[in-house]
Amino acid sequence: MPDGFPVFPGAESVTPLVEPGLVARWVAKADGAEVFDFYVRALPAAGFAIEQRFPGGAAAIIRFNVADAQLLDVSLTASGSGTQVDLRLPEPAP
Repeated sequence: MPDGFPVFPGAESVTPLVEPGLVARWVAKADGAEVFDFYVRALPAAGFAIEQRFPGGAAAIIRFNVADAQLLDVSLTASGSGTQVDLRLPEPAP
């Protein structure tokens, strides 16, 4: 996980991580729009440049650049009454 990566306040870490490309996972007790807005503000404030945003209804992705020019995705999906937040390596384009 990159140094200084912002974690949504109150989000709980999920382990173990067994999916390829998955760096970290949290579950937040907030709706996806609130979590998406948090990351749109918090990533640049923490020094991570947002490259692309893919907002959606039940899922969304924010692709950002870390200091060593590696791209990572914050992937948001609805999870019960909250939002699952995955930090992952981007999947290759089809």
